[in-house]
Amino acid sequence: MKPALPAAFLLLALGGCTLGPETAPPALSVPTGWMSAAQSAQSKVTTPQPWWRQFDDPALDETIEAVLAANGDIKVAQARVREARALRRAAAGELLPRLDLGIDAGRRAENENARPVNALQAQLEARWEADLFGANRSNLEAQEALLGAAEADADGISQALAAETVRAY
Repeated sequence: MKPALPAAFLLLALGGCTLGPETAPPALSVPTGWMSAAQSAQSKVTTPQPWWRQFDDPALDETIEAVLAANGDIKVAQARVREARALRRAAAGELLPRLDLGIDAGRRAENENARPVNALQAQLEARWEADLFGANRSNLEAQEALLGAAEADADGISQALAAETVRAY
């Protein structure tokens, strides 16, 4: 009976190492003219489409461009997009090998009468984490989703601001 105990513990431990289920977007029925999520993700639009140009009013164009350039909310949203891109690059970097190099140089004397000694030390470290259980890959997928959300937020803010400017104009 005692040999079964380590085997049971091993099975329980390995059971905790499984990956989560693969997620898939739900199937939706939408009109054919609408863009799918995959198409919109490929376009990655972060600046508003100049839909207001259909009014053919150069003064309106200048007003909207000035409002978009001066708005603090858009600048914050663009900063969040840059942050999300950096976090995504960092998550992608976790899947790659890492190489660190360090060099230390110095000159010292043990006491006033001793000759100074030069010291040079170099260190090279290489490491790579095998993503056996998919934690790093799951983190990359999460960061990609957060990047898409930040880009959509920035685009929504720009579109809403442009619409409010046209309405007020």
